[in-house]
Amino acid sequence: WWEKLNKLGQQAWLLSARYFTAHYDLQTGDPETALKKFQELFDQASEQEAVDYQRYALHGKGLAYIAMNHSAEALRTAVELQKATEGSLNKKAIWLYFNLMGSIELKQKNFKLAVENLEKALPFMPFENDPWWSAGRQALVFGPLAQAYLEAGQQEKALETYGKITQLTSGRLAWGIIYAKCFYQLGKIHAMRGDRAEAIDNYRKFLDLWKNADPGIPEAADAKKKLARMIVAAFYDD
Repeated sequence: WWEKLNKLGQQAWLLSARYFTAHYDLQTGDPETALKKFQELFDQASEQEAVDYQRYALHGKGLAYIAMNHSAEALRTAVELQKATEGSLNKKAIWLYFNLMGSIELKQKNFKLAVENLEKALPFMPFENDPWWSAGRQALVFGPLAQAYLEAGQQEKALETYGKITQLTSGRLAWGIIYAKCFYQLGKIHAMRGDRAEAIDNYRKFLDLWKNADPGIPEAADAKKKLARMIVAAFYDD
């Protein structure tokens, strides 16, 4: 279908398709394939002078390098992204740089710096009701920020931010994995806070959303184990 889009002259759709399929590979644990697709996207966007997608491709490449534990390459890509953004008329695109830098710091366990950078992206984030090709990335912004809050010991802010993901509409359409896993994280946080009823509810929501997905991920096994223990404990408490 890539060839069909190309023959129809639907270059904007082709760029968008490459972008979202690359992110799908990244979300499903295949950063090497994602990196290749993001590079292809960058090359194609450069040929078409599609500067927005050049920046999206650089951002995606940086995230892929993070997932591959290639910190130096991720930082170099962040510098390239910053230069591409600062020289642009679209100043709001700087959220991509802050998001990438925050994700790099998060990977390196510099949680305070991660929070600082990821929070800087928020004022520049597109509105959820913008056209889907320029918006629809709220889950991509809130996901790492919520994780950074949690790792930094800011449980209340983590709860609030994961809660924002559950309320998204178009902002989560392309990020179903982030959306589903946020319920796992909410279950974990509520369990840490001793709120068993909320923990059970969120673990159930996660497992229901994940029932036809990859059963081998650690989150699924952990949620099943913890949910079973909580249900037994609740039974004996009653």
